[in-house]
Order: sequence, then structure tokens, then C-alpha cells
Amino acid sequence: MISIGADVLYAAVNADSPDFEKARALVGRLGTSTEVVLSEQTLIALYGALARKGAAEAASVIRYFRRNPNWRVVDAQSSRLEMNAIWDFVFAGGEDLPSIRRRRLVMTLQRNGVTKFLTGEAEIYRKLGCAFAEDPFGG
Repeated sequence: MISIGADVLYAAVNADSPDFEKARALVGRLGTSTEVVLSEQTLIALYGALARKGAAEAASVIRYFRRNPNWRVVDAQSSRLEMNAIWDFVFAGGEDLPSIRRRRLVMTLQRNGVTKFLTGEAEIYRKLGCAFAEDPFGG
């Protein structure tokens, strides 16, 4: 299973992005794949980035991705044990809010069988223990 990060989806719909052509081609290729899993957390992050330019357009993009009949959309449904593990990192003083969100996303993807996560932030995710993070832009 493959998941796509909000940064890659954002680049695919933002003509001003330096990675627009590559991201658009990647998302286009994956559009017919039944191996794609999108997290609601990812879609919320994408909506937040897009809504700065207009909520109606942002909602339209999210609707488009959520309605792809080939893709599966999943939610966090974190267990108390998983959240305890995340909070342990916070209590140890090693987590900021973006890291908490990233760790929770990784747990969601793992629980849903994702083996490849495509994100421009692959290095950050790998440092958090996500060995299956890959940068589709070669960074």
C-alpha cells in the first residue's frame, strides 16, 4: 500500500510549486491504483494549506481526492497505547506539535498496511522511525 503526503498533493494542485509537474504526474499515475491509502489527517493538512487561497476551492480539491473510487481514505482511530507512546516522547521533551502530528500519521499508515509513504519530508519522517518514507522528488 502507498500513501501520499499533503505536501505532494499540494504540489500536484499548485501550479506555482517548483515540483508541480512531477507531483501532478505522480498523482496522475497513482490515480487508477487501488494501492493508495489517504489519511484524513493528510487531507486536513492539505485543506489547511489550500484554504489560505479560498475555502471553496480547497473543499473542491479535498472532495476530488476523497471521491477517487480506487483510493481508500482512513482515519486515525489511535489506541490508548499508541497515544501513550506518542505522549511519552512529549513528556521526555523531544516533541513539538508537528512531530506529534507526524508520529500519529505514521501509526495510522502502519495500522492500515501502508508500506510506502511519498512525501517531500521523507528525511524528517525517517528520523521519527518511519523507514517506509520516500521522497518522490529525489530530495
